[in-house]
Amino acid sequence: MSEFWYYFKLIAMICLILGAALFVTRYSAKVARKGGGFGVFNRSDNIKLIDSFAIAKDKQLLIVSVAGRAFLLSVSSDRIEKLEELDLATLKLEEQRDTPEETVGARFKTILMDRFGNMKK
Repeated sequence: MSEFWYYFKLIAMICLILGAALFVTRYSAKVARKGGGFGVFNRSDNIKLIDSFAIAKDKQLLIVSVAGRAFLLSVSSDRIEKLEELDLATLKLEEQRDTPEETVGARFKTILMDRFGNMKK
């Protein structure tokens, strides 16, 4: 009978550790989305990540607001490049979106269609 309680305690401890790990990762992701970075050390009133889009494994496009100005950046594993300065007033910010269920893919498709139109071969 004591062997049963030993394994029961062992399984309970493993479940507790996995639950704590899940809680910590979700909490850190929530903090990172809100303030940019883990904890209060990386928060800034002048620099904000507005939107991001992954192009490949180590390449992405970022829209960043710096001191009231918006920039489109290309980020890869070895370099960061400013592609264009954007008008901050024309960007659809999170609180201004019409439909909360609008996906990143749908927004990207809309931007591409606006930029390049319907190109026919």
